[in-house]
Amino acid sequence: MINLWCHDIGREQAANRPLLKTIFEVLMRLFSPRKTTLLLVIRDKTKTPIEYLAQALKEDIQKIWDSVPKPDVYKEAALSDFFNVDVSALSSYEEKEEQFKEQVGKLRHRFINSIVPRGLAADRRGVVPASGFCISAMQIWKVIQENKDLNLPAHKVMVATVRCEEIADEILRCFVSDEGWLELEAAVISGPVTGFGTKFSALVDFYLSEYDMEAMYFDESVRTVKRQQLESDILHQGYPSFETLMKHLHRTVLGKFKSDLEQSLRGGGRFAASARYCSQSSLVEFEVGWRDAVVKYVDWDGTNIRNKLQEHVEVHISSVRTAKLDELKATYKKKLSDALSGPVQSILKTGERDSWASLGRLYRRETENAILRFLNSLSEYELDQTTSDQMVLELREHARCTVENKAREEAGNILLHMKERFSTRSIEFTSDPLASSTWQEVSPKDTLITPVQCISIWRQFKAETEYPVAQAISMQEAHRRSNKWLPPAWTILLLALLGFNEFMFLVRNPVYILGLFLAFVLSYALWLQYDITAYFRHGTVSGLLTISSSLLPTIMEIVMAITNISHKKKHSSHLSRQAGPHHTQSFRNQTRKHAQVHYHASPDSSSSSSSVDSNSDHEC
Repeated sequence: MINLWCHDIGREQAANRPLLKTIFEVLMRLFSPRKTTLLLVIRDKTKTPIEYLAQALKEDIQKIWDSVPKPDVYKEAALSDFFNVDVSALSSYEEKEEQFKEQVGKLRHRFINSIVPRGLAADRRGVVPASGFCISAMQIWKVIQENKDLNLPAHKVMVATVRCEEIADEILRCFVSDEGWLELEAAVISGPVTGFGTKFSALVDFYLSEYDMEAMYFDESVRTVKRQQLESDILHQGYPSFETLMKHLHRTVLGKFKSDLEQSLRGGGRFAASARYCSQSSLVEFEVGWRDAVVKYVDWDGTNIRNKLQEHVEVHISSVRTAKLDELKATYKKKLSDALSGPVQSILKTGERDSWASLGRLYRRETENAILRFLNSLSEYELDQTTSDQMVLELREHARCTVENKAREEAGNILLHMKERFSTRSIEFTSDPLASSTWQEVSPKDTLITPVQCISIWRQFKAETEYPVAQAISMQEAHRRSNKWLPPAWTILLLALLGFNEFMFLVRNPVYILGLFLAFVLSYALWLQYDITAYFRHGTVSGLLTISSSLLPTIMEIVMAITNISHKKKHSSHLSRQAGPHHTQSFRNQTRKHAQVHYHASPDSSSSSSSVDSNSDHEC
């Protein structure tokens, strides 16, 4: 007969399921198989029909039977081969005393008549005569003593088990609904909480003390076991908050590590040393936060989160190192390009006889200097030798490609350089002192303008001032041409002093003055007739030959023009006397027109004829 509380039906512990499991195992292993009645008596029956309760209990017992390991001979045995399961119910004695006594009487009657057919005694094959009951009982007790599985607990132990379970369940429910715990749990979800371990431990202490006060009068062994179970259940409730707190701590420490590393590098710290210091500091900070969150009752493990934090720190260090090294390589590649491009261009443009040797020296000097500085910069990263050598090789290759590409570019401009060299009328191979990226004995930090920049500025200055300079030179040349026929003032004064006697001689002899006048008129006519300045542009001898070849024809034309003009004047005066004074002006105009037409019809219609016409008009 198994006594059950109606409210415990379906529960693992309170429904004596472990006890049934033990009975099933031992019965099949130690005793001969015979059918036994399991009478399940339900106390404090509720309004639920007995049929439903009986069905639920039989299903639970069948599940227990199926889960019990069986000997090979009983592998396929069914529950009905060993047990008859019967269910009886008793009402609550406190609420329905009369009904309870009536039901107990009926149950007593069943025990009294247990050997009737279909009674409680069930299988009668294993019955023992009364004379052998003593021996049978001694044998059963011996088996029980030798098998600990059959050592059933005393009554006080069973009572302690039930009550301690009830107390522990009630304490656990109070903890789960505790306002302090709910506030702490919500705070952990929102972010990191300082003193989590202390606060949670205080809550555990409080509720375990409540359990101790309630269960202090029950069996100590049972009380201790149930207390440990309660402690485990409370800690199980708090572990998710601990995990959440560790994740917050991981995220916070990782963010602070990234910020500290960035600030250290900005402050000029060396990369490897800064990364190592910040990494160690972050792990120490995590350890402090971990210890602050640990509860004294259990050693919750945060090693996985710590390892994950360390892994993320190393990944961030690697990414920052890669970015810094890429930036460093780009910087030195640019420096090498700036140091080589301009000088290479200048050397190739100058066209020295040892240009290629100069390029080789320039390449080696600038590359080695850059590599020395590059290796000095790499030292702060503490790279392995293989990685360092690979980066140096890459820098050398970049320098070689820069020189090669610049040489190919200048080879494409060879015709332009040949024209520039031809325009200087120079075949000397002079080295360019500015074919360098640095000044001698001047550090780069003290340099305002590099030699290559000087070349660029000078080229820009020439390009921007070429046109204004050409205009100024043209204007000066034109001014010089317009004023070069006048002698200097001191020459005029010197001629006046030294030629005074000659001047007085000309005054006393008017014939010479007339001759000079005629010579001046003739010279002026020649000046107007020909562009004397243009003749002398190609040399003095050339100018004289050109003028002498044209001098005689020009003199003959002038004399003929003067003769024709004088002849026309005489003819016009004769006609005027015949025609009278009223036609004098008209006849003069016609004569002038005729003379002009006749003169313009001369063989050489040059500027001198225009001058003669103007003079003849004035004379008329």
